Amino acid sequence: VAAAQRSAARAQIYQFRTGELYTSTLLAIDSQLTQPSKEAEELLRENISLLPPPIGQKSFPGQITMVSFNPRGDIFLTAADNGSVCGWQVTDNRQLFCFDSPGPVTSAIFTPTGDRVLAGDKLGNLQIINSDGSLQNTISFSGKAITDITMQPNGRYAAVTTEDAKVTLIDLGKSAISPFDFSGISIRLA
Repeated sequence: VAAAQRSAARAQIYQFRTGELYTSTLLAIDSQLTQPSKEAEELLRENISLLPPPIGQKSFPGQITMVSFNPRGDIFLTAADNGSVCGWQVTDNRQLFCFDSPGPVTSAIFTPTGDRVLAGDKLGNLQIINSDGSLQNTISFSGKAITDITMQPNGRYAAVTTEDAKVTLIDLGKSAISPFDFSGISIRLA
């Protein structure tokens, strides 16, 4: 009983602290599960009414490996271990495009202009996908799994990391997209 009362008291303390509504709710749940009380129930009801409601929820056949928004924030991107890279309208969860990569997708990102998506997979493929879901280009990393992708703010260059601890810079501003040649360059980290 004392533990339940302690959790309820802590829930009240955290309830109106900035950013602590979830903590307060979890403490109220703990109190209610340990020893049901009117106080814990009231805290739960009040906290739940203050939590932001979800806009929507989707289920996917594979495990989602990442999500991100386009620069305008009206489309979100999902990538999954089943190889899918899909764009969804935020307001109604409508699928705008879906592309199937050859392997499980490990990283995907919108370009800063939002007109293309770069998606990397475990098989070492970097797919450059147009916003309608069509494939623009594929760059092979010789079977080395892509671990991360990031973009320069102006969208010209992308940096791609692979499982062999290499970083490759790609100039997306060229008509023939290809990785930079770093042969003969060594970088020493202290």
